[in-house]
Amino acid sequence: MPQLRIHFTDLDIARTRIKLETDLMWEIVSSAQILQHKDGDLFFAPWRRHVRELAGHDADLRTALRTLLTVAPHAAYFPDLLTPPEDTSGIDECTDAVLSTPPRRLREEIDRIRPADGPGASWLDDLARGRSAALRQLRDALRVYFRSVIEPHLPTIEERLCTDVAPWIQQYLNGVRKRCWARSARRPGGIRPCWPSTTRTIATCVSTAGDWC
Repeated sequence: MPQLRIHFTDLDIARTRIKLETDLMWEIVSSAQILQHKDGDLFFAPWRRHVRELAGHDADLRTALRTLLTVAPHAAYFPDLLTPPEDTSGIDECTDAVLSTPPRRLREEIDRIRPADGPGASWLDDLARGRSAALRQLRDALRVYFRSVIEPHLPTIEERLCTDVAPWIQQYLNGVRKRCWARSARRPGGIRPCWPSTTRTIATCVSTAGDWC
């Protein structure tokens, strides 16, 4: 299988942080992806049904879902601006970070998903141009979706995050420790700060259309 290799410089490593807090925008976008396919139905089917039931009784949530699924399609690409790198606390800060995307980047990323026609084309065109009404619609959709679909499950999400991340942190630290001991045996002066290999290899694949999959 093809592999994607990522090379870290010393500066990259110095900027690397392990985040144990829930990233609200990634939760929003990832869950929106889950709603658009049937993979993992054994695990996610009850939650998908729950969201459909909620939307059946909540017009604001139905509008939010249409907006969110339009701007974050289950495809080879969705706009990176939806998952800003800034540390944010709360959904209001998250939406502010999304809406503060520079105009040129906003236009470029939305244009990549904007169809030539169809029900979402006109709104995406307005969003790409940074028009106020389209930006407000995106902001409101993110807030409504989060408060209806994500926020009630945050304690479970955070608990699962800690459970999933802890073994990876321990494995990483063990790798650092082993490399440090191995290097210190060849160096005078004892153990020195060091990192594991600065190359990361990820198994991946490319579709026949040339997209990452």
